[in-house]
Amino acid sequence: MEHNNRMEIQRYISLCVGILGLVFCGIINGFNIYAVALKQTFNYTQTELEYITVSGIAGLELTSYFSGVVIDKYGPRSACVIAAILSSPSFALEWMSTKFISFFASRSWLMCLIYFVASTGCCFTYMTSMSTISINFGGKHRGKFVGFASAMFGGSPLIFALIYQGFFVQGHVTDEQNQNLGGFFIMLSIWAGCENVLGAGFLKKVPPVGTPIPLENEGEQSKVNAADGTNVTMNETAIEKEKSVKAIDDNITNAKVNKLNDKTPLYQKYSKSSRPTTCYDELTHMTCFQMVKTFKFHFLLWVVIIIKGIGLTLSANITTIAKSAHLEATSSTLILIVPIANTLARLLGGIIPDFLKQRLPFISISSVLVFASFLMMVAQIILIFFNQSFVALVCFSIMSSVSTGFISVMTPITISEFFGMNEFSQKFGLVLTLVGLAAFPFAKIFGWIYENNSPQDSKNCFGEHCSRMTFIIMAIFALLSTLFSSALLKARWKCYKNPKLN
Repeated sequence: MEHNNRMEIQRYISLCVGILGLVFCGIINGFNIYAVALKQTFNYTQTELEYITVSGIAGLELTSYFSGVVIDKYGPRSACVIAAILSSPSFALEWMSTKFISFFASRSWLMCLIYFVASTGCCFTYMTSMSTISINFGGKHRGKFVGFASAMFGGSPLIFALIYQGFFVQGHVTDEQNQNLGGFFIMLSIWAGCENVLGAGFLKKVPPVGTPIPLENEGEQSKVNAADGTNVTMNETAIEKEKSVKAIDDNITNAKVNKLNDKTPLYQKYSKSSRPTTCYDELTHMTCFQMVKTFKFHFLLWVVIIIKGIGLTLSANITTIAKSAHLEATSSTLILIVPIANTLARLLGGIIPDFLKQRLPFISISSVLVFASFLMMVAQIILIFFNQSFVALVCFSIMSSVSTGFISVMTPITISEFFGMNEFSQKFGLVLTLVGLAAFPFAKIFGWIYENNSPQDSKNCFGEHCSRMTFIIMAIFALLSTLFSSALLKARWKCYKNPKLN
C-alpha cells in the first residue's frame, strides 16, 4: 500500500512538472507575439520572416521521432538533459543577435538555424512531458488528463502574450523595433534551463496499476484470460498457481522481481497462444513500423498535416493579416483570442473522447477529426470574402484555433486508441516529424502570395488581395482533410460493426 501511494505521488508530481514544460514549449506557437518586432528590428522581408516562423514549427515537429526514440530507450531524464543543452543556449544566442543587429539583418538564415535549434530543445521537452502524461494516465480518464495538459500547452501563448505586452512592449505599439526584444529572449533562456532541470529530476514513467507489463520468467505457464481476468491454466498445480499469482502481483506493483523504471517497455510481442482475435486486440500490440503500414495511419497523418499546417501558419501571421487590413491596432486582441480559443478547444477535445467511449461507443472519436476539418474549411471561406473585416478576423481566429486545438489534443489520443501504447513515444513523434516536414509549403504559399501582391520596393502589403488566394488554396486543403477524416471514421465504423479479424 505504501509503495502504491509513493507511485501515485510520483505520478502527480510528474504531471505538474510535465505541465510546466508544456507551458514553456508553447512559446514556439506564440511566435506571432513578437513576429512584427523581429521583422522591424532586423528589417526582414515577409518571406524571411516566414522562414524563421517555419524553422520554429519544424524544430518543434521535425525532431519529434528522434526524441521519441530517446524517451522510449533511455527515459525522460536523458531527453530533458538534451533539451536543456539545446534550448537555453539558443535563446541566449537570440538575445545576443539583438546586440549585433547589422550582422544578423543580412543573415536571416543564421536566425533560422538558431531558432530551429531552440525549437528542437522545446521539442524534447514537449515530447517528454506529453508522452509521460499519456503513459501515466490511461483508461477512461486519459482524454481528460491529456486534454488538460494539451490545453496548458495551447494556452501558453496567452501567458507569454501578457508577459510580453506588460514588460517588453514598453509603449512602442506602432514602432515595434523599439520593443525590448532582447530582454524577452534572455528570459526565455533562463526559463528553459530551470524547466529542464526540474524535468530531469522529477519526470518519470509511472503507468497505472492495470498496465500490462510483460512477465520475464521464461518458466511461467500462466496467462491472463481476456474475458474475465483469470490468470491460471487448468493443469497448473497449487504451487505453480501461487508462483504465477505472485509474479503477476510483482509486475502490477513494480516490485523487486520485475521493477518498473523509465526504460521498461509497456508491452511485449505476444506469443502464438495470445495472438489477437479482434481488431481492437490487434491495435494493442501494434509497433511503430506496423502502424505505418496501415491505411488508417495515413488518413490520420494527412489530416494532422493539413490542419496543423494551415492553423499554425495563419495563426503565426494573424498580425500580418490584420496589418494588411489596416487593423494593426487590433493585433493585441487577435493575439489573445487565438490561445484562448485554442486552450478551450484542447480542454473540450480531451473530454469528448472519454464521453464517447463511455456513453456513445458506436460513435468513433475520429468524428472529432471530421468536425475539426470542416470547421477549418469554413474559416478559410469566411476570409476569402471578408478578410478586411475585424469581425471576420475574430471569427476566423476562433474557428481556426478551435480546429487546430482539437487536432492537437486528438493526435496522441487517436494514436493510443487506434494503434496502442506500444512504442507510443515513437508513434507520436513520427507523426509530428512528418507534420514538421510538411510545414514549409504552407508557410511558403502565404509568403509568396503576400510578396507578389506587395507594391514594388515595399515589404508590406495592404488590401484584400494580399492573402485572398492563400485562403482559397487553404480551403481546398481543408476540404481534402475533411474527406480523409471521413474515410478514417468509416474504417473505424467497420471495426465497430465487425470486430472479428479475418
